Amino acid sequence: MGPGKLNLRGVLAVIAAGLVVAGCAAAPPGAEAPRQNDGSEARVISIYWERDATVQQSSIAFLGRTPSGERFRAAMSRPDGACDVRYDVRWHRVGSWALWCDSGRTASGTFRALDGGRGSFGWGEDDRGQPVRYVVHDSDGTIQDGLKVWLVGTLPQWH
Repeated sequence: MGPGKLNLRGVLAVIAAGLVVAGCAAAPPGAEAPRQNDGSEARVISIYWERDATVQQSSIAFLGRTPSGERFRAAMSRPDGACDVRYDVRWHRVGSWALWCDSGRTASGTFRALDGGRGSFGWGEDDRGQPVRYVVHDSDGTIQDGLKVWLVGTLPQWH
């Protein structure tokens, strides 16, 4: 059998399988709401879910390392419940992320952290194979203009 044609869905399926093997995509304990009084760093996150064609702004609290120490945890509050996030930073501030929400919605993908507390941006797919993009805002709550445009391809309607 010769090499087959590569497509994005196949590549993402291989990445998702790798995340499962690495433990990034294993079902976590139930999501918890961000805790503001435990010293965790809370930021604003804007997520574009293509299947909804909307940008949702939520709060995300970074909670430190997982109990195993291999990955980091964050908790995100959304209008329809909370989400539990796991992420791992790899080479040159690039890493992988996965989230599970109380509503049953899941997503995973890749991200790039920005220098100097300026947040991060990431992309991936949700549980139905639809694109998802996000931006974690700067520590002062702002988002770079270029990332606003990148989030949805045009200037989004912020909710």
